[in-house]
Amino acid sequence: MEDSRRTYSVLVVAAAAKFHMSLREMLPEDRYDPMCAAGSVSEARRALLERPFDIVVISTPLPDEFGTKLALHIIDKSSAGVLLLVKAEHYPDLAARLAPQGILLLQKPTTPPLLSVPKNCLPRILMCVPTVSATSPFLPRTASAMCPLARTIWPACPLRTPPWTSG
Repeated sequence: MEDSRRTYSVLVVAAAAKFHMSLREMLPEDRYDPMCAAGSVSEARRALLERPFDIVVISTPLPDEFGTKLALHIIDKSSAGVLLLVKAEHYPDLAARLAPQGILLLQKPTTPPLLSVPKNCLPRILMCVPTVSATSPFLPRTASAMCPLARTIWPACPLRTPPWTSG
């Protein structure tokens, strides 16, 4: 029987190459391919012109700008879902401003239990990202519904149970 699960293309935008490698190790290649890397906003913009992506993960800050303008640009101009990682001190303000636009946010440093226990947690979080994009017929772009993954003001998520409750 052939596996009919969807494969997502991913662009990872982060100043640190270590972040790219860590994320690549956590995500199964059979579900996330290709996984491209950009070290700055300008590199990310070039990559986005070359090909469309399903998911863009942005780890702020970036060398040429913080990363929020890039996230808003992607949500506005493409069908990609955006996951933005921000320092804890910036999270409340940015979540209030960006979550209603359909951008998912995570505080960093992220806790090891969130990303690695169980092993499939991060991939399941990323499965939610495309569903809140501008072209999603499945979910509205609103922060009015709580996402069970983070118990924060994330837009609604199609997962019915938090991934850390399933093996």
